[in-house]
Order: sequence, then structure tokens, then C-alpha cells
Amino acid sequence: MAHDSQNDRSSLREVALTIDGTPVVMNGFVKDVFQQVVVGLVRSLGDEDADGRIEVLISPTDEAK
Repeated sequence: MAHDSQNDRSSLREVALTIDGTPVVMNGFVKDVFQQVVVGLVRSLGDEDADGRIEVLISPTDEAK
């Protein structure tokens, strides 16, 4: 198996999800998938630094307001 430094760096990231301020417990698999999807989306933007801190905020739906 080839050594992949990008995977080594991604394992050092902390992944947290909160909904309305309440932390959501995620297992390791979900954390990895969540991180890979978000980092992949940021990398696809081109000029953005995907190695920095990434924050995603999604506002409530109209029904939840």
C-alpha cells in the first residue's frame, strides 16, 4: 500500500457537528465520510485553502423559524 500523506493530515482534523447548539455524536466512519465530502467540495472550488479550518453553517428551514 502506498503512503498517502493527505490521509495522514486528514486524520489530525477534529470533526464536530452541532444542531441548534447540541452536539451530535458521530462514529469514526461518519466523521471520516463527513470530512472527506466537505474537504472535497472545498478543494473543488479551486482557490480555497482546504487545509485550513472549514466551517459550514446552514440556516434553519422556513418551517423551523
